[in-house]
Amino acid sequence: MLKSKLVSVNIIQILLLINSITLVIPNKFKAYGIALFLIFTIIYNVKNTLEKKNFEYKKLFSISILLFLFILSLTYSLTFNKGFNRISTMASILVFPLIFGLLKKSSFKITKTLQNKVFFGFIASNFLFVIVSFVYFWNQEFTFSQTIIHYSNLINTRLGLYSIHPIYLSLYIGVSMLILMYLIKETKKFKTKIISGVLILFFCVILAILMRKGPILFLLISLIYLLLNYFKIKKTIIGVFFFIVTTFISIQYLPKYKNFNRFDEITSSNALENPSSSTAIRYKIYDCSILKISESPFIGYGVGNTQQQLDPCYVKKGIDLSVKTYNCHNQYFSILLTTGIIGLIIYFLGVYNVISEFIKNQNYLAISIIIYFLLNFLTENIIERENGMILYSFFLSYFVFYPKLSKEP
Repeated sequence: MLKSKLVSVNIIQILLLINSITLVIPNKFKAYGIALFLIFTIIYNVKNTLEKKNFEYKKLFSISILLFLFILSLTYSLTFNKGFNRISTMASILVFPLIFGLLKKSSFKITKTLQNKVFFGFIASNFLFVIVSFVYFWNQEFTFSQTIIHYSNLINTRLGLYSIHPIYLSLYIGVSMLILMYLIKETKKFKTKIISGVLILFFCVILAILMRKGPILFLLISLIYLLLNYFKIKKTIIGVFFFIVTTFISIQYLPKYKNFNRFDEITSSNALENPSSSTAIRYKIYDCSILKISESPFIGYGVGNTQQQLDPCYVKKGIDLSVKTYNCHNQYFSILLTTGIIGLIIYFLGVYNVISEFIKNQNYLAISIIIYFLLNFLTENIIERENGMILYSFFLSYFVFYPKLSKEP
């Protein structure tokens, strides 16, 4: 019996580690790892009947309430298939809290050693993805400089089953850097501190190559919060200075496509006058989003109808839809368009419960990560793409259900 239980625990641990390294798993197979994790978690829960606790439904609903709101909006959505596709992409926001909730209910223990394995696995997988993909492109028809210039585009168009938008890779790197700061704070090993510092330096350079304004600026804010709670003001200033100098010097001096610096748009007075600039396009997108929200403010348009509401407005604003379709590029606008003010308020209540749980347990790493997500929601529909949703739901579910670690056996 003991041996059987040990095997089950080992399987759960392996599946936990597998689901922490999803960036190096081909896109079409990510769901299989999550499904296996759920199946074996259910089996583990059934086997451990003597150790069962009450399932914490409030925590599950606090994390996954947005999915239920979107499902409810299907009842007044005119385009069922599009709505169902959006909902299926978001499935992990229900599956991960269900998994971690069942594990907690079954008294599955997560020790500091296991947590460190999860954290190191996540960081190592992101490092490996960047290194292998960069060398892969460099090994083809590109020089080293050309690979740097085109890397952010290449990972989105030439990686097949591993393709990822640069904003989402920036998110993975940002979360990695926050975890590395936690590891520097928690570890007493000088070697681990040095390796973590080198990895932070490396990821700063990669963020500069990807050059996504939102993820970089929002990471800076999240980093300041984390450092202020971990270290004294002097070390916080040093850490922030290190991040700013490394990242922005890299942005300034690394080779860029047509020598274009995306951050120049922030201070440029004529950014809106250039119709092809990302700032001008976003301005038009937000203008259309606000207009459509005002026309159906309380319950929105339903999960399958938002895009068909936005596209005609985009055309009137002169946005070229022949190359690609644009969503509203703001998660809060997306929720308003889908479920209205009522849906957004309910979602915020769920977020409030999650953050309250983190604050109660003084989990500053978890707070910094959710701050990072919530800030990035201002510029992207983060949790309506698989890569963003998996990252968001995995870490939120883990930290909510396992706020405190078990003692080492």
